[in-house]
Amino acid sequence: MAEFMMMLIQMSIQATFIVLVVLVIRKLFEWLRISKKYTMLLWIIPFFCLVCPWKISVPVGFWNFAPADVVTQANEKAAETGNEQSGAGSGQDNENLQNVAGSGQSNVDLQNSAGNGQNNVNLQNSAGNDGVQNNENLQNGTGSGKGNGTIQDEQNISESVNGIIQIITKRMGMIAGIVWLVGFLLLMIYSVISYVGLKKKLLCSVKVENGIFLADGITTPIVFGIIKPYIYLPTGLPAEYEKYVVAHERTHIKRGDYLWKMMLFLITGVHWFNPLVWYAFYLAGKDMEMACDEETVQTIGLEERKSYANTLLTMSGKDALKKRRIFMAPLSFDEGNTKGRIKNIMKYKKTMTFFAMVAILVVALLTMVFLSKKEEKNVSPEIEETESGEQQIKEETVLTFEMFRAAFYDQKFREMDFKSYENIEPEEEEYEGRLTDTYWFYLTYQDEVYRLQVDYEKDTDRLSYIYVYRPSDAELLLVYNEGGYVNDIDTMVNTKTTIDQWLTLELPEGYSLGEYNASLGWDGGALILPEVYEVKGEDLAPDEWKSAGFVGRTDQETANFHYVNGIPDGENCPANNHTSGEILGVLTDLDRPAVFAHQNHDLYSASQMGELWAQGITIEDETSDYWYFFFAKEDVEEIYYLSLSTRCFSKEEAIEIARTVKFTEE
Repeated sequence: MAEFMMMLIQMSIQATFIVLVVLVIRKLFEWLRISKKYTMLLWIIPFFCLVCPWKISVPVGFWNFAPADVVTQANEKAAETGNEQSGAGSGQDNENLQNVAGSGQSNVDLQNSAGNGQNNVNLQNSAGNDGVQNNENLQNGTGSGKGNGTIQDEQNISESVNGIIQIITKRMGMIAGIVWLVGFLLLMIYSVISYVGLKKKLLCSVKVENGIFLADGITTPIVFGIIKPYIYLPTGLPAEYEKYVVAHERTHIKRGDYLWKMMLFLITGVHWFNPLVWYAFYLAGKDMEMACDEETVQTIGLEERKSYANTLLTMSGKDALKKRRIFMAPLSFDEGNTKGRIKNIMKYKKTMTFFAMVAILVVALLTMVFLSKKEEKNVSPEIEETESGEQQIKEETVLTFEMFRAAFYDQKFREMDFKSYENIEPEEEEYEGRLTDTYWFYLTYQDEVYRLQVDYEKDTDRLSYIYVYRPSDAELLLVYNEGGYVNDIDTMVNTKTTIDQWLTLELPEGYSLGEYNASLGWDGGALILPEVYEVKGEDLAPDEWKSAGFVGRTDQETANFHYVNGIPDGENCPANNHTSGEILGVLTDLDRPAVFAHQNHDLYSASQMGELWAQGITIEDETSDYWYFFFAKEDVEEIYYLSLSTRCFSKEEAIEIARTVKFTEE
């Protein structure tokens, strides 16, 4: 079950990225007025990938280092930590056992990273000229004395930890599998019950002609049936509408839409835990209806589309099946989105041959791209024989975080050829007028994913910069530049900022404090959710200007405060670009003195607003408005601040929330 859930999650993650691409291409098709029948072809790609875990291996495939692979790597890493770092039962023993020929000493380095720390055991044996013999005995586990016992103990501990990790991983997979199965079964049971209930309502229907029935239990025309579908019309349907309704439903049957919808629903049900898959199912249903409308209008004649649109408008709002449309509901004439369908009908004209060919080509290319993966090379590491007759791994083919970290502390970055590793993503960039070759690595360490950025100067091929980035909280650390080694890697690895390390506060019901993110504000912070301002078009406004509030941090230099008796004088406060406002005073009865201000942020630049107006997009909010509290002490370098939307909180309510702020960092 654990393996099945991991495969299911991988497919869902991959399909999520495909859906996002399809949304972009769908918008492009809409702008080019390409028929919805070609848009429907786009949806085949993500839904196929949701049920097909297999990809075609090619030299350069799309899924070389997709996030789904990161999930797999993280899972494998958790299960193999003991073996990888202790070397128990693997070829790594040969690397850790080093013999100094002729010295009479045998040096053994055993590393075990079970838990959070690292234990180093150095065993030295002085036995005259028999160092090689001692080395062989230690490797085979046949030597005597305290040193050999320690090696065996380390291996036993490593195997025990590895076993525990595997058990925990398996049980978590089983729990996730049970939750998924329960959710899937409940969804299917509810859908079947709804379907059977509707079938009972149709039992008393009256046949009016071949394949068409009148029924009392429905309020909108539907197509019902799987093997042999029929058209059911509500009793009392005006005769002037019947022509268009029947034409529409027959088009559905001709196109096989009733089967497609059921298939898409079943696939969506398998991935019920992914909200973006539900959204894709919803949009695919809308596109299916519009494609059916287009084909129906083409069949009855373009001159009658106005009458067809009037029929659609009149029939809207009467569908008794709306409450269960997202489940196993049959196709009905009124599938919602009446306004969009009417606009599409009235603007519809047959897609030009050129654009039709382009659409088909785009779908074909996307299909080939998303069904490809980089072929896995079975690379056997090069082996060389030492003077003592041992075999050692000559070169690693995949960079791991442990290798990278060790090279940092040994200061061996310049000796490493980062470009030779297989798990690499190359990219050419221009930085300060110089072309660089940038290489990306996605590595896992202690259940976290890290991204390494390694830059080489293109002209000289000289190593210039190395950054470590942690996506979970957007922390970025420069660890190496042309001047040498900069920041300690473990500063990031062993430290993860949380807001409660700064302060605590109480929020009213309905509001919550998000996770710390280093990319927010001046120097990181956390959003107070939910988002209360919507920004349309190209989204450049900071997230903290759109949420219900924000908790952030900056420094004395940025704040530029002046103090009187240790308290800010209230003459100025920090402000971002595109911000205006006023200082309302200084509050001294809080946990720390705070400059109280009212600030207004521009959500759009002038050029953005011009572009949106030209596109006919209405902008509801041009600015966002906030109360600000800048908590400051003269002898503390950090300035903390709290912003609260005036849309959500009155001045008095904001002050009361500020009173709940208690600082945990001095």
